[in-house]
Amino acid sequence: MWQEEVAMSDMNRHLGLETESRFFYAMQSVPLEMRPRWLREIREATKQEDAIGCDGFAQLDIGVVPLQIKSSINKAWPYLSKYRDKHKVVLVVAIEPGSNEMDIRKGTLEGLAEIREHLLSNMPGWKVQWNPILTYSY
Repeated sequence: MWQEEVAMSDMNRHLGLETESRFFYAMQSVPLEMRPRWLREIREATKQEDAIGCDGFAQLDIGVVPLQIKSSINKAWPYLSKYRDKHKVVLVVAIEPGSNEMDIRKGTLEGLAEIREHLLSNMPGWKVQWNPILTYSY
C-alpha cells in the first residue's frame, strides 16, 4: 500500500514539474507584440521562495506578483486554502491537460491584468485584502 502512495506522489511531483516547465517556457517566449508594456519579466522562484509556496514571480511596472502553477483546477483549491494568509495577492495558474502555449499566455496575461487593475485601484498604501486570482486554460 505505501509503495502505491510513494509511486502516486512521484507521479504528482513529476506532473507538477512538467506543468511548471510548460508555463515558464510559454511565458518566457511571449512574442514582443503580445507582451503588455507593464509586464517587465516572469521568473522562476528560488528554492527559498518555492519553500514559502511560490513557483515564480511576475515583475509588473507597479510591483511583484507571486505565481503558483498547478496542473489542474482541482489542485489549485488546496493551495488557496493552505496559503491564504501568506500572500496578500497571488496569481494561481491552473494548466489543464491539452492546453497550449497560447492558452497559457492568454490566461496568465488576463489574470495579471486583473491583479494590476486591482492594485492600481487600491493605491496609495498597497493595503490590499486577500485577492487570489485563479486563471486557467483548457
